Amino acid sequence: MLACAQSAIAADKPIRPDILAVRAQHPGLAAQIDSPAYREAIPNLPRRPHARWTVHDFARPQPPIVTPPAAACAEPLAAPSDAIDLLAGGLKDWTGERIADWTFAGGILQSGGKALNMIATRAAFGDIQLHIRFRTPDGPDKPYGQHRGNSGVLFMGLYELQILDSFDNPTYPDGMAAAIYGQTPPRANAARPPGQWQCYDAVFRAPRFSGGKLRSPARITVFWNGVLVQDAQPIFGPTAAAAILPYKPHAAQAPLLLQDHGDPTGRVAFSSLWVRRLKPEPK
Repeated sequence: MLACAQSAIAADKPIRPDILAVRAQHPGLAAQIDSPAYREAIPNLPRRPHARWTVHDFARPQPPIVTPPAAACAEPLAAPSDAIDLLAGGLKDWTGERIADWTFAGGILQSGGKALNMIATRAAFGDIQLHIRFRTPDGPDKPYGQHRGNSGVLFMGLYELQILDSFDNPTYPDGMAAAIYGQTPPRANAARPPGQWQCYDAVFRAPRFSGGKLRSPARITVFWNGVLVQDAQPIFGPTAAAAILPYKPHAAQAPLLLQDHGDPTGRVAFSSLWVRRLKPEPK
């Protein structure tokens, strides 16, 4: 979340005219755009070379809303025979400094409600197919933006596919659900209302390095509730709030991470999470 990346707060920073126009068009964005943290960040938000939008740019178009198929993700999807079920053992297959804040009961894993509490798989992964079924909380207090069901799954602990309540909840597009956080919004907003089960089905290809240099970037394809929202999309480096980070060589396999953002709306739940290791693509 952007606010977590800011230390200096100044509410008198000017806002770009195009962002003000978006604010007028989408009143629900006003509190986020007017926040001291965002106004402080605006002059310093980075932009990739040749990119039209800065990181967390509110003027970036909101993805079109698409109603997903009613049956998609309504029930847990059984894991294929060669899959690794990361919830079969409850929390046994996970580790983390504050893992005790997370709970597992009745086949459902729940975040602990503590800000920026990560848990990691004990196993390491590279190229994978991932299925994750999640539910954002339906609490009585529903602030707009990044404080609604904020979580995420981080491939190799570095590349985040955002989890957020994005139903009637506009935010900066590269921070909404199914975004590659801080980089690429989904092609459509296929969100279901909070309290309903949703899922991502993703194919992640890890970056390749050779001689200490990047040979090919990570890529990801994502279906959100049965709707294609990322299509072999390159990932431009490790994801971060209000920053653009370069690739640095790392191991070919690393743990998956789940994020707990500690939002006031309640705890994010997961009822299905499995992966299949993928062979390298044919050359």
